[in-house]
Amino acid sequence: AKILAGEDEEGFDPPDAVVPESEENLAAITSIGATLEGSVMGTPQYMSPEQAAGEIREIDARSDVYSLGAILYAILTLHPPVSGSNVFEVLENVRTGKLTPMTKYGVTRVEEAVPSHEDTVEAREIYPLPHMSTGKVPNALSAVAMKALALEKTRRYPDVRQLNEDIERWQRGFATGAEDAGFLRQLVLLLRRHRGLSIAIATGIALIAVLSLSFLLKVREEKNLAETEAANARTAEAETREALARSSLSLAQAGLRESNGTLAKAALLEVAEELRDDYHIIAPDFRGHGDSEWVTGSAYSHSEYVYDLAQLIHQQDLAPLHIIAHSLGGGVALRYAGVYPENVKKMS
Repeated sequence: AKILAGEDEEGFDPPDAVVPESEENLAAITSIGATLEGSVMGTPQYMSPEQAAGEIREIDARSDVYSLGAILYAILTLHPPVSGSNVFEVLENVRTGKLTPMTKYGVTRVEEAVPSHEDTVEAREIYPLPHMSTGKVPNALSAVAMKALALEKTRRYPDVRQLNEDIERWQRGFATGAEDAGFLRQLVLLLRRHRGLSIAIATGIALIAVLSLSFLLKVREEKNLAETEAANARTAEAETREALARSSLSLAQAGLRESNGTLAKAALLEVAEELRDDYHIIAPDFRGHGDSEWVTGSAYSHSEYVYDLAQLIHQQDLAPLHIIAHSLGGGVALRYAGVYPENVKKMS
């Protein structure tokens, strides 16, 4: 798009632009793709806002950047960046920056393209773009084109060279300046640029992961096997000790039957020795009985005895346990089991 203003090179002073009054001329200029005659010359959809507004003094290299951005837009979307029912509406949309965002093209359903912003022109007949492998414009190129089409000149590329450099960055697989790529985006592009190396690295990482997993599974299997063997050994040892204890107990019973106290005592000591790792026997005296001291300030009722037994079991963390009792102790044990059944494994 070009602007014709002032005297031409031959000194001709063109007349001021006028709006044609004849129906023939009006039909000619209301064709959106037509070139305007007079002080403005060019295709309306590809004019910069300052050119469409007739602000000749504002036209510079960034105006060319805008026009090239409009061409890039049309190449990518197969649609002009600005639409309208007639040329005047198109020029107004250009001047006010009412562009259809490129992200609206390539959606699978038309209703998805309805704009949410009042300044966005509705896109029509939007389908997956046939010339794009993904059916839509790449985000990086969309950012480049929309930066070139910025309404404010200061937000566009300063000149065509920088616009071209950003497009070349995209072609080489680098992030464009327009898309403001973060670390993750930069990393993805780096991997794409070095696809062979990336595949080799990924393969190496996968191999290391598989080997590490295999090693960990083997270590875990060996650990489980060792724990199982240790548990079996402990069980076998306990069974051996229990068998020896039964043998010693049988010997003690034989000594008692023969009235041989020395033999019975020695055999019972063997039983205790053989079972001490598996059993812990506590033989408490009730208050005021055996070696226990007499108490003051309390009584000698069954409830007091149950309290003493409960404190002993609780403070020594003995539950659940096997209680062997008789006479008075049997009565106390029965009451305790009634109050704390979860703490008593067996009674005899």
